[in-house]
Amino acid sequence: MTEKKKRIREKPGQVFRVPLSNGMYGYGQLIDPDSVFFDYKDNGENTDLSFVLTQPIIFCVTVDSYAIKDQLWKVIDVLPMNSEFKKLNSNGFNYDLLKNIYYIWEKGVSPTPTSPKDIKDLEMITSWKPLSVEQRLLDYFEGRPNYSYEWMHNLHNPNFPKTRKEFYAQYEYTMKEDEDGSE
Repeated sequence: MTEKKKRIREKPGQVFRVPLSNGMYGYGQLIDPDSVFFDYKDNGENTDLSFVLTQPIIFCVTVDSYAIKDQLWKVIDVLPMNSEFKKLNSNGFNYDLLKNIYYIWEKGVSPTPTSPKDIKDLEMITSWKPLSVEQRLLDYFEGRPNYSYEWMHNLHNPNFPKTRKEFYAQYEYTMKEDEDGSE
């Protein structure tokens, strides 16, 4: 019987490793409620966190809390956050499926109807599953678009691929969980 890992609390400033593939890791920092993810990966053995935290940010999203609490991602330290990180997701977007309209949400302002082109560089207001973040990082480091991100930005598009498998086939990539035919 395997021993159950103790749950840990999330704390702003936690720096964590995100498992990718082939023994490689990406890195992020919890800024509460969001996490930033850095343009850096390594094998997890010689990480200089002062270097990692100065790397460009790839994206900033809210992640389901069990990634840290259940230790899917290993917290390696708690360090001060760059005050600029808190400003990263000052706007986001949502989509109203019934009205087929995107809305931009700015802090302190009522949601504003907008077009798909106006959400191009914004993050959807949602919480990401850890596996989806891992795939997004892997896609970034391997130079291909990410299905989840692209899907969120193409909810209005009836021609957007219906499945991850279909989407990634364009890039001659098979996700591990798709190899057995599951979605």
